[in-house]
Amino acid sequence: MMKTLKMKMVVALISVIVIPLAVIAGTLTLLSLSIERVAGEIESSHQQTTEEIQALLKELPSVTSSEFDQRLDEISESYDVALDVTYQGEQVYGESLRNTSPNGLAFNYTPDVIEGETSRGEPVQAELFLQSTELESKILTYILISIGSGILALLLTIGLWVWLLSKSVLRPLKSVYEASEEARKGNLEYPVQQGKKDEIGRFISSFNLMRQEIKDSFAKQQEYERARQELIAGISHDLRTPLSSIQGYVEGLRDGVVKSEEKQQKYLNIIHKKTLQVDSLIEDLFDLTRLELRKLPVYRQPVVSTLFTDDLIEYMETAEHDHRMLIKGSVAPAVILEIDPLRMQQVMTNLIDNAFRYGGDRVEISTRLSNHNWHIDLMDNGHGMDRNLLEKVFTPFYRADQARTDGGSGLGLSIAKSIVEAHSGKLSVISEKGTGSTFTVSLPFKREDEH
Repeated sequence: MMKTLKMKMVVALISVIVIPLAVIAGTLTLLSLSIERVAGEIESSHQQTTEEIQALLKELPSVTSSEFDQRLDEISESYDVALDVTYQGEQVYGESLRNTSPNGLAFNYTPDVIEGETSRGEPVQAELFLQSTELESKILTYILISIGSGILALLLTIGLWVWLLSKSVLRPLKSVYEASEEARKGNLEYPVQQGKKDEIGRFISSFNLMRQEIKDSFAKQQEYERARQELIAGISHDLRTPLSSIQGYVEGLRDGVVKSEEKQQKYLNIIHKKTLQVDSLIEDLFDLTRLELRKLPVYRQPVVSTLFTDDLIEYMETAEHDHRMLIKGSVAPAVILEIDPLRMQQVMTNLIDNAFRYGGDRVEISTRLSNHNWHIDLMDNGHGMDRNLLEKVFTPFYRADQARTDGGSGLGLSIAKSIVEAHSGKLSVISEKGTGSTFTVSLPFKREDEH
């Protein structure tokens, strides 16, 4: 399991405490071996001193006082000890320096009491005080070395964790800050390199995702605005053309230019046709607005697929298509579709009208089943489209240049795609320049025995 940032912080806190203590303990353990060696040497020295003093005490009282003092001085100097000797209740030898190190620190060792007898068998007592500073100096030195090692280990541990946390936290945050500054300036082409998969890594991943979404949103907004400007220009043209025609014919009728009733009827038919064209354009705009606001009503109900296909063909055959052919191809077995018949008829009508508008004089309608989807294919023999236009053909506001001469708004396919998707379906197209196009509507279905 990968360590998270929280785990790293816990490990850092524990290591800052444990490592210096472990270094101090380890250093004291190693140095204690040297202290034990020095203590052993001192113990051996004490043993020799005791033996020599006991031998000297046996010579009392035959030995002279000056000779006794001289030999005790030699023993004291040789073994670096202080001695007090008591004989017959009186101190016969003593030294003032007891147990005090040159640096002023007093080590209150318990004196070694040496019991002895004179040559006459009289009791005599000597107290031996350690005066050597070697052991205490080493103890102080080793304690200072251990504490110094612990402090050094503490500083190194802190430095290591500062470096690690700086590398895993501060540097990525600095990169995020630089990227946010670039984004503020409008440069969204500045990804932050993602490192480990901890909290910082997930933060960077979210930041990069947010940056990409903002970038895509800006690109989509720019495309939307560009298409809207094209739409406004196209609508202005499409509205001006039929309105100009209507105005011209109305003025001709008003001014009495047309005398014959037959010609007047022709003018009225043209005015009616142009009015329907304007009405269709306005209706497309209204549908598009409701789609953008998600307020386009879709009333789904169970519909038998074969009946829907037959009704569609019957309806389209009654429309005026200037001797253009609508052919019924292969038909899939009947299934139940949950659709809004009027909205789906609007989709099919738009697709078929587009096929006839762009050069086709024959549209074949076929249905098939696959992967629990019902497909209706509308295959025409029109001009077809370049492959690079296939991604744009369903884009809102997209208009091919040739559409302007036929009064199309450039909204029909976009509206059709949205209606199909509102039915949990899909609208797709296959086309090649010069060979026609095939539009396919795919919808989920239920078999009749499942209904």
